[in-house]
Amino acid sequence: MKTIVRLGILPLLFFAACQQNNSQSQTSDSLQINEFSYLLPEGNNVETRFPTPPGFTRITAEKGTFAAYLRALTLKVDKSPVKLYNGSFKYNQSAHIAVIDMEIGKSDLQQCADAVMRLRAEYLFHAGKSEKISFNYSNGFKVPWQKYAEGYRV
Repeated sequence: MKTIVRLGILPLLFFAACQQNNSQSQTSDSLQINEFSYLLPEGNNVETRFPTPPGFTRITAEKGTFAAYLRALTLKVDKSPVKLYNGSFKYNQSAHIAVIDMEIGKSDLQQCADAVMRLRAEYLFHAGKSEKISFNYSNGFKVPWQKYAEGYRV
């Protein structure tokens, strides 16, 4: 089964990674309204699917960083449907803008914040930094991946 991760947080990440060009800054009096598509359907990853708005440039993400990893995530084709954990289609198919193409298994084990935690862990693991994978339970108890991998359980 492929990942069906809603990218509701993606626009926030995207616009946080843009900065206005000083040479093209405008006052509200001279602001021109132009059509701008925030989506290029043919793009196959976060960076190529979502262009920067006019007057802005994308902040460079250094190779090997979490930002570069997120931008390079492979996306399913535009308008791919989102399925629920049980394989049925999500009711509101207009609530997402893109779908990450990633394995999630057959269990209902990944939802909401879990998806972001998974992306961070995947990045650290593939970057050879698995010793940095660690998450806190809601009570603040820290759970390092290395201890979990060694068989320790709470």
